[in-house]
Amino acid sequence: MLRKNYKGGDFDSWIQAFCQRKYNSDFSIEMSRSVKKYLENF
Repeated sequence: MLRKNYKGGDFDSWIQAFCQRKYNSDFSIEMSRSVKKYLENF
C-alpha cells in the first residue's frame, strides 16, 4: 500500500512525516478540540 509513496527512502522518516502532516497538524488539533467541546453538551 505504501510502496508507491515510499520511494526507497528511510521508512521511519517517511512515517514520522506522514504522522506530522496527518495527525499533528494544526487543523487536526483544532478539529479534535472542537469536537471535544461540542460533545461536552451531551
